[in-house]
Amino acid sequence: MSGMPTAVPLESERTILGAMLLRGSTVDVLGLVEAPDFIAAPHRAVFEAIAELDRTSQPIDPLAVSSLLVPDAHLFEAVGGPMEYLAQLQTDVMTLENIGYHARQVRTGALRRRSAAAIRELHTKLLDASNSDEDVLAEIERVLLDITRQATSEGPQPIRQILRDYLPLLEQRYEHQKAGNLIGVSTGFASLDNAIGGLCDGGMYVVAGRPAMGKTGFGITIVDKAAAQGVSSLVFSLEMSAVSLIDRFVSARSRVDSMRIQDGKLATVDWKRITLAVSELADTSIVIDERGGLSIAQIRSAARQWRARVAKDKPALILVDYLSLVTSTERHQSREQVVAEISRSTKALAKELRCPVIVLAQLNRGVESRENKRPMLSDLRESGAIEQDADVVMFLYRAEYYDPETVDKGIVEVIVAKQRSGPTGMVKLKFIADQVRFEELPPVRDTVGHVTHWNDARS
Repeated sequence: MSGMPTAVPLESERTILGAMLLRGSTVDVLGLVEAPDFIAAPHRAVFEAIAELDRTSQPIDPLAVSSLLVPDAHLFEAVGGPMEYLAQLQTDVMTLENIGYHARQVRTGALRRRSAAAIRELHTKLLDASNSDEDVLAEIERVLLDITRQATSEGPQPIRQILRDYLPLLEQRYEHQKAGNLIGVSTGFASLDNAIGGLCDGGMYVVAGRPAMGKTGFGITIVDKAAAQGVSSLVFSLEMSAVSLIDRFVSARSRVDSMRIQDGKLATVDWKRITLAVSELADTSIVIDERGGLSIAQIRSAARQWRARVAKDKPALILVDYLSLVTSTERHQSREQVVAEISRSTKALAKELRCPVIVLAQLNRGVESRENKRPMLSDLRESGAIEQDADVVMFLYRAEYYDPETVDKGIVEVIVAKQRSGPTGMVKLKFIADQVRFEELPPVRDTVGHVTHWNDARS
């Protein structure tokens, strides 16, 4: 990044201050720059005075501004006082056009100065041997993220500006719908897509359940089906090794019993199916990170690198298996605070990378003590933050696990307990336990003959 001469921001500072005084308005400036963005102390004082008048709905004129500059009069002694300085600012304005350009110049200069200061501070921490490697890496990540956010932030935007891009987006949605396509990534199950509208960019999708409900299998089934659509996926497997995860992918694709794959007790016909499944998986854009004990900072860092290098400008999906195993870089926090930080950061990551993030989560043991063991939102461990941040919360429930004689053998209920932009309800899928595989059930007809996949979870 080439350096910007100090004179350019100073001239821009004088121009925007003079223009605001001449116009008697802060339009095109407030929201783009703040007082700390100004290099010169007199300029900061003038801007603060103008901003105060604007905040209190008072007229912005030299006399009113000057009256607020009395405590800072010493800053203007060299030019005869505040009124003389304000008059000079107005005289120096060559044009009232392009004020937005000058405001951006001031903002850019301020960003570069802050970035340089942050990097100098980071350099000091890097040389401090008392800081752990993890703390240093987390600090590097934080500094770079802050710089990136400030550099790319648009700030407040007039609705007219947003609407210019909105209609083309709406037309794109319409064409997708007309062609029978989803706006986001398909889950691979038409009934579930109908229920939640697919997996939308920036969305946080929590899939929770008690042990043995099939959470990991459900997550990798969605990843596998997304891969078939050309979607790039990143899987954080904090519990299972990459080989154990591949066992499941291969079992689901080949339809060979997962236990036989793990034990190596394979028939000749199995080998043909497995070889084909392995070949197909090799052609997908699935990336697996099997490191255990990852912190949310490490997950963010790995996800950003993956998005920039592997999944740039492509449909993408992230799976985290699972939330309780993610650690925090903050010390001396309660478990509730840790989960709140992880949940908040995960949602922010989905928004930043513009892709859906699926997070698998465990439920409290309290489910087991109830007669009706279908999960509720209150069953989520440390549920407050997760429930608040998630766009969709889905529970997996298999009646067969609790009642081997149930009529719903081989059925998993996907209970949509929360949906920010839609109704709650329930979808039933077929579960093939020995292959850890999920399939769509045949369409169900209601009493008047309408085909439906989307049933009320409360019924």
